[in-house]
Amino acid sequence: MSAPTADAVEFRPSKPFRIPWGDVTVWLSGAIGLFIGVCAVLVLAHRGPGPLAPLPASRGMDLLALGFLVGVGPVAFRNWAHRRRLWKLDERLPDFLSDLAALHKAGLTLPAALVTASKGDYGPLSPEVRMAADQVRWNIPVLTAVDNLRARLGTPIADRTLTVVLEAGRTGGNLPEVMDIAAKNARTFVQLREQRVRELGLYTIIIYVASAVFIGVALALQEVFVPKMLEAFGSGAGGGLGLASKLPTADEFRGLFYSAALVQAFGNGLVGGLMSEGRSLAGLRHAWFIVLLTALGFAFA
Repeated sequence: MSAPTADAVEFRPSKPFRIPWGDVTVWLSGAIGLFIGVCAVLVLAHRGPGPLAPLPASRGMDLLALGFLVGVGPVAFRNWAHRRRLWKLDERLPDFLSDLAALHKAGLTLPAALVTASKGDYGPLSPEVRMAADQVRWNIPVLTAVDNLRARLGTPIADRTLTVVLEAGRTGGNLPEVMDIAAKNARTFVQLREQRVRELGLYTIIIYVASAVFIGVALALQEVFVPKMLEAFGSGAGGGLGLASKLPTADEFRGLFYSAALVQAFGNGLVGGLMSEGRSLAGLRHAWFIVLLTALGFAFA
């Protein structure tokens, strides 16, 4: 049997079919969360179907928080786990390039150096490096294998770093020296990102503390101030002036405070993600925790 031609792009070993439980969980939780959210809107509109009809309007906020927790939680934590994996890949990429450069300097050709380096331990990067080595064994050009590796990693740091290596290989430059420089630059980018996360982590903690203080103040107003105010206007001079009938009920005050706390929880979470990781969507995880804290506070108040 003849060997594969150089036109082959990528070799992927056959894998048994596996149910994508991650995708199933995300879609199922999203559908359940959406259903709970619709029920919450109906309760807030005083049109709850069946057993939801007698619920007070403020309980719609409980359902709204529950729908958010169920629908957004799996998406937020899966996105966080995916980003953590990408960050781990970026952390080990400089080690791989340094080893590849050292083997190339020792006299091995670039294909042989890649195959030898694939035997090392690079954490979550190891399977990708081994796949690139398998492609080289199947007579796929080494630069094509490296380009496939760049496409599979898909992170900005990996894309910039491996693009420089590929251009040096295509133009006939000093490839070991370029790989050493690219590894140092990639390591610098990773260190700067980690420094940013450490420095802005304090502000994320401040966001959590500010959210807890807001929830505490709202609960204190609901449990202490509102009953006293309603009692004063109901039995005192306010009742004679007809002001008591114009005041919101205790349940309406609870719904008002609850809705304000949920809005600030969601907003603070997105801001926390923007500050710590540079992406608002990364704040869904923080928003989930703050919404959970809000729901528990109002549930047991």
